[in-house]
Amino acid sequence: MNSMKARCRLRSAEDVLGAVPFLFGFHPTDSIVAVFIGTDAVIRAVGRADLDTPPGEVVAQFRAVAGRDVSCVVLLGYGRVPHHGVLNDVIRGLRRDVAVVGGLWVSDGEYRCVWDGCDCVAAAGVAFDPRVTVSAATLIAQGHVAAPSRSAVLNELAADPGAHAEIRAAIEHLDACPGSFTVADALRIAERGERLDTAQAAALAVLLLQPHAREQAWRATDGQPWQRQLWFDLTRRVPDSHLSAVATLAAWWAWRTGDEMLAREALRRAVDSGPPSAFTRIVAECVTARIDPGSLPWPMNSDMETPTLRQRA
Repeated sequence: MNSMKARCRLRSAEDVLGAVPFLFGFHPTDSIVAVFIGTDAVIRAVGRADLDTPPGEVVAQFRAVAGRDVSCVVLLGYGRVPHHGVLNDVIRGLRRDVAVVGGLWVSDGEYRCVWDGCDCVAAAGVAFDPRVTVSAATLIAQGHVAAPSRSAVLNELAADPGAHAEIRAAIEHLDACPGSFTVADALRIAERGERLDTAQAAALAVLLLQPHAREQAWRATDGQPWQRQLWFDLTRRVPDSHLSAVATLAAWWAWRTGDEMLAREALRRAVDSGPPSAFTRIVAECVTARIDPGSLPWPMNSDMETPTLRQRA
């Protein structure tokens, strides 16, 4: 599930469909999608399940999101061939908990209503282009982008074997000739929009093995856009021997910005690199328990009262 920092008011079915790719960060395919809307007609969260997921599992996944701030949900199917039965099974299961105000299937430049017994105009299919909707224009203006596919987004965290070899060699050189590079140096470079070179990336990866350096980087990672470039880039480049802290920081950034999909993928990279550290387990708990990042002020000061954590709507 993705919680929303984007602000996008919905006025039509086309606005919903135009917003979805930007809210996920990619154009969904072969998917069941839920758009959770608040009483103010603003999107609160979006969720997605693979089309072949059993309807009961999809309902349970979406039901967990339908909280107090959600007044209704629009359910969408994506795929070349409409699966009326699948979407209607999800509609029937979910409307016991929240009002379902639409069931649309999107394919090949059109959408159609597939709700059982509905004879609205959309039942015959309505041509549309999501790129020319008001909602798409609004979200683009806010800086949101939509990749061609989910796999294209996940590739931002995929391992780069060539870079691994380069950084591994640089780490071996650091062991012989330790330098004076610091976490603060790395953050300053990244904030200027520059990419760490091989030696700098190797030095930071080694530094993050130390608890005080890891905490310094953690406290500094508060959801700024340049931090995504830093931690995602290093998650691709750093070899498994030094990956855990880097990938966990990428997961932390994604969680703080409401992107659960990327947070889970970064955590997968961290866990696959070796036994999870206490740091990784803490971040994993925030993600899997669906803690609302807004309920955890960051960075926390030592004299700050312990916040009351809440789950995302």
